Amino acid sequence: MLKNLIPLDPKREYTQEERIVIFRMYDEKCQRCGKKLSMDAFQVHHKIPWTKGGQATLENALLLCEQCHKEMHKPREN
Repeated sequence: MLKNLIPLDPKREYTQEERIVIFRMYDEKCQRCGKKLSMDAFQVHHKIPWTKGGQATLENALLLCEQCHKEMHKPREN
């Protein structure tokens, strides 16, 4: 009955070291709008949501500005 449950990654957040790598990996730019970001003003988004089994890995990370991150999490209208 519960065989289809996906266990959530217990490590939901990215470490400070991973955040620095992600910042540099994406050339310090928001991957949605292209805005140049600073080290103290960026957010990391899970490409595959944590709630759907996405892990806190470099491959699952996307560098975004705060506004674009908010937009990515807005509910979609039909």
